[in-house]
Amino acid sequence: MADEQVAPPPVPESGRKKLKILLIAAVLLAGAGGALFYLTRPQPAHASPEETRAPKAVLHLDEFVVNLADENDRAFLRIGIQLGLAHELRKGGESKTLELVPPIRDAILGALTQHKADDLLTTQGKAALKQAIINAVNQRLPELGVQDVYFTEFLVQR
Repeated sequence: MADEQVAPPPVPESGRKKLKILLIAAVLLAGAGGALFYLTRPQPAHASPEETRAPKAVLHLDEFVVNLADENDRAFLRIGIQLGLAHELRKGGESKTLELVPPIRDAILGALTQHKADDLLTTQGKAALKQAIINAVNQRLPELGVQDVYFTEFLVQR
């Protein structure tokens, strides 16, 4: 009798049904939890079509050298700038572009001279300067549609 193995008692039919119901409920709850997580997660901010478009033209400007707004120190900024524009400038050819350069430079000079050297040495200061240039030029010449500012040279001297 030592060789006989004792088989586990059979699971009654009602126990199997309960087990199936519990497994189905667990799967449904897991699926509902996953769906709830997916639907309530923060969605990435979608940029407007204006922001996602790449500039259609880039306008190169000659270098700027300006005094900065530091009160006690003499601080200078030498900066090279290119503007990313929403529109091509081919309507009037090169003569039209040459007519636009003086008011563009004037608007940019006004924006540059309002900043202090210490501010421009930070990443946030450079970003604020870019936004100030975009705002100044778009206010003065909205038909250009300046979308971005590219610094090609950036030197602060005290």
